[in-house]
Amino acid sequence: MLKLLNFTVAATGFAVALESVRKVVPLVALKPLPKADGCVAGMMNLGGASVPVIDLSVRLDLADKNSYTLATSIVICIREGQLYGVVADRIDGVNSIDDEGVELADMLSSDSMPYRGVYRTDNGQQTLILELDKLLNLECPVNPPPNFDPVVPVASDGAP
Repeated sequence: MLKLLNFTVAATGFAVALESVRKVVPLVALKPLPKADGCVAGMMNLGGASVPVIDLSVRLDLADKNSYTLATSIVICIREGQLYGVVADRIDGVNSIDDEGVELADMLSSDSMPYRGVYRTDNGQQTLILELDKLLNLECPVNPPPNFDPVVPVASDGAP
């Protein structure tokens, strides 16, 4: 059973393994990092620890720069003992899925794609499961996510 934290960035659904999430915090003022990779939104102070914050909309070529709002959150994740923040437009909740619920794992788990696969939420939305090791390794270029068609629920009589 895989427990996932679901969130949205630039109208795209993402999920990360709950075991790698430490907490979710509201957006705070980020200190710019001169000459840092463009996807690094800045640095935040979390209980005295410096935490780099990654903007997925830039990292995954979803947008030039994410527009932050009062609803914007930072998902604090841990990778190899280091804390990282990931900007999320909206937190969508937690889901548990069986390993069989992960689709397209072979296609999406290449070196240039930071995904474990895709799964469908209860409302039919396709959600990309992120592989944090690849996503947070800024030396490794990544491809943008595949363009999924929006899911339109179909009524039992066949009408949309």
